[in-house]
Amino acid sequence: MGLFIWNMLSKFERAIMVATSVVIVVLVMIQGILRYVFKHPIMGVEEMATLLGFWMYFIGAAMVALMTNWTWNYVTWSIKTYERSPSLGIPMIYSQVALFVAALLMLLYTLVEFMDYFLQLIGKKPIQISFDTDSEKEIN
Repeated sequence: MGLFIWNMLSKFERAIMVATSVVIVVLVMIQGILRYVFKHPIMGVEEMATLLGFWMYFIGAAMVALMTNWTWNYVTWSIKTYERSPSLGIPMIYSQVALFVAALLMLLYTLVEFMDYFLQLIGKKPIQISFDTDSEKEIN
C-alpha cells in the first residue's frame, strides 16, 4: 500500500509539473504572437505565467537533489550562451544562479532535517538551532 501511495504521489507531482509547463509555454507563445504579430497583447499573461511558475518550481523542488542537478546544468548553459535580458541587456546569469543557490540550500536543509530525524530515531537529542546572540554560548 505504501508503494502505491508513493507512486501515485510521484505521478501527481509530475502531472502538475507537466501541466503547468505546458500552460506556461502556451501562454508565452500566445502572448508573443498577439504582441508581435497582431500588436494587441493580453494584459496579465505574465502574472498568470508567474503564478503557474511557482507551482511548477516548488513542486519540482520536492525532487530537490534532481532539481539541484538541473539548475546547475541551467547555470552552466547560461554561462556558455551569455544570455541577456531583452530590454536592458543584463546578463541573465544574475537571476538564474538564484535557482541553483536555492536548490542547493533546499538540498542542504533536507539533509540536515534527515540527519536530525535519524539521530532522534536512534535515541539522540534533536538538533537545537537558536538564532539569538546567546546561541554561541549554548553551542560551546
